[in-house]
Amino acid sequence: MKYQIDQSGKIENTEKDTVLALSNDIKYTVILAAKVKRTLQSILRKEGRPEMYIYLVFSSLLFILLKSSRPKSKVIIDREYPGKESLIRVLIERVIKRSKGKENFKLEFGSVGKSSKAHGLAHKTFKRKLKADKRVKLEEIIKLIYSIKNDRVSAD
Repeated sequence: MKYQIDQSGKIENTEKDTVLALSNDIKYTVILAAKVKRTLQSILRKEGRPEMYIYLVFSSLLFILLKSSRPKSKVIIDREYPGKESLIRVLIERVIKRSKGKENFKLEFGSVGKSSKAHGLAHKTFKRKLKADKRVKLEEIIKLIYSIKNDRVSAD
C-alpha cells in the first residue's frame, strides 16, 4: 500500500497558504499560513540564504506531515520542484537525524496526478472546504529549519 503526498498553494506564493496532504488509509493535512511564509522568507533573506527558502520550508513541512501521520509504507511525494528532489531528500534526512527521531520513511518522488486522493484532500483543504489537521506554527518550522540550514546546503 503506497501513500501519496500532494501540495496545494506553492510555497513561493507568499500571498496564499500552503497545504500538504497525505492520503491512503490515513488522511492527514498540514497548513502553513501565508503570513508565516512571508516571515520565514524575510528571515532567510536577511541571513543571505533566500534561494533555500522554498526547499527548507517544503522539507520541513514534509517532515511535520510524515511525523504527524506516521505512514506505514512507501510514500510518493508529488514532483513539486523538478530537479530539486535530491536536495529535498537530503534536507528531510537531515531534519529526521537532527530531530533524534527513529523515523525511517521510505520516500519516492513521482507524479501524483489530479485524480489522486491526496490532490483532492490538499485542494479541498486549501479552498477551506475541509479543516487542516495541523496548523504549523512559526516557531515549529523555524526550529526545524535551523536544525538543518547551518549545514550550508546549496540550492544549485
